[in-house]
Amino acid sequence: MTRHAKADCATVYDIAAHSPGYPEWSAIGSFEEIAQGTGERYGLGSRRIFRTAGMVIFEEIMVADRPHHLVYRLISGLPLKDYLGQIDLTAEGDQVRIDWYSTFVPPKGFGWFWRRFMQKILTDMSAALVKEAEKRMAKK
Repeated sequence: MTRHAKADCATVYDIAAHSPGYPEWSAIGSFEEIAQGTGERYGLGSRRIFRTAGMVIFEEIMVADRPHHLVYRLISGLPLKDYLGQIDLTAEGDQVRIDWYSTFVPPKGFGWFWRRFMQKILTDMSAALVKEAEKRMAKK
């Protein structure tokens, strides 16, 4: 999913990397910290649980390259193998291009469902990220 926000990479990265903030700006119901990251608390190696809509999603941050790249992996919570989610941020003039996407292996015979499901989730999450980034930029 690609979107643009009238913001800078650092602002968008700070929102996306700050795991406890997700319930404030997205449809995520709650956040629980399982392990702190190395360097930054919610950075590389940090582990988190997001709860929403009856799901308990356990993730780990694999790459935290401020302010342009964030990668997380699914540990449990969905029947997907080798799930990696990535957020890439690129400055484009007075905007930032946000590419939020995932790769995974779905259960056999259900690829169509899980591709649509994850596309909907990332569409909604990226829209909420843009809205929050632009809100914060307006306050600066």
